Amino acid sequence: MITLSGTGLAPVGSYSPASVTFPLQRVGITSAPQTVTFSNTGDTILTISSIATAGALVFAQTNNCPATLAPGSSCTINVTFQPAQSGGAYYGNIVVTDDSGGVSGTQQQALLTGSGGASTATLSPSSLTFPATKVGTASSASSVTITNNGTMSLNISSISVSGDFSQSNNCGSVVVVGASCAVNIVFTPVATGLRNGSLIINSDAQFYNSEPMSLSGTGAVPTLSVTTGTLTFGIVPVGTQSGSSAVTLSNPGPLPVNIASIGIAGDFIQTNNCPAILPASSACAINVSFVPSTGGISSGALTITDDVPGGSQTVSLSGSATDFSVDVSPSSVTVHAGQIANYNATVSAVESVYNQAVSLSCSGLPPGATCTLTPPSVIPGTSSQTAKLKITTLNGRTPKGTYTIVVSGVVNGIVRTTNAMLVVK
Repeated sequence: MITLSGTGLAPVGSYSPASVTFPLQRVGITSAPQTVTFSNTGDTILTISSIATAGALVFAQTNNCPATLAPGSSCTINVTFQPAQSGGAYYGNIVVTDDSGGVSGTQQQALLTGSGGASTATLSPSSLTFPATKVGTASSASSVTITNNGTMSLNISSISVSGDFSQSNNCGSVVVVGASCAVNIVFTPVATGLRNGSLIINSDAQFYNSEPMSLSGTGAVPTLSVTTGTLTFGIVPVGTQSGSSAVTLSNPGPLPVNIASIGIAGDFIQTNNCPAILPASSACAINVSFVPSTGGISSGALTITDDVPGGSQTVSLSGSATDFSVDVSPSSVTVHAGQIANYNATVSAVESVYNQAVSLSCSGLPPGATCTLTPPSVIPGTSSQTAKLKITTLNGRTPKGTYTIVVSGVVNGIVRTTNAMLVVK
């Protein structure tokens, strides 16, 4: 018997490493390649019929492997991972079909695993509506918070706004996982009415609520209405104050009105309860009275200076005043020292009726002389009233000469005068 012996030779394919785990990879983005070395650790030529990835469509490979691999030689397979969605793990394989062990069609597998991640964000609030704002004036800032509640950093390339809006923010270019940043938005309307715009965030995030974010606001101008454009007062005696007539200022608009001043011109006075800032949908009252200083028709104006377009509101004022006059007759009396000079002092209504009591007095008397008016006051009514004026001189004390006697009528500080001559011989 003859004993036979021999050593069988066969190719053997193997991987290094035998499995690949990709780090967390952003959804939709292809990872950097991971390299697997495929070697022929056998002692004959290894024939490779195909190299592919299997088990998931998110893995892909490229390689430099030849169709045959000599014993002890190797080639590289570069695998990439592109996840389709975040959350959960993906599993797959590199499959090399060869003739390892001398068996054609043998499949060598290396395990592939990876997880997809994303930067997902929310906007809070999801929209902004600004209150009515004066045209050309900036509103107070309203804040929008961007929160990264995803699994990867949020990369922001730009933040912008459209329409009558402006923004500033502290977001930078990266918002890490779990962090937030703020966008402060200001509304400056260029016209009245509804104004719309958007907050636009260019980033790699998926937003759970609206983006671009809706912005809106109303442009407005202050408005002020006055109950009347004219006030006419009845006949008022000079030196007295009429009853008051009210002018109501109303703010029917959505904005406060800034009242800089309330002024009055002419023989008129005013009191008011108007604040420096008249709130929206509120009103105040200005009470106007007529205080004539002269008889006849007086005119004036009530002027409200404010920030309503046009700058002021004006109410025309008018009123009629009745006055009085004082006359003395005769115009000159001649006496000897020690005698009495007699005159008539007449008070007459000017401009209709004058029903105020006019107090009479005289001045300019010579030394030692006295003056008596009887009665000391009169009410002229619709025509006139006369008082007796006596000037008593004293013999030996009233020097000779010509004197100008001033007769005065007074009502509430209003003075009317006339002159008479006294000649003492």
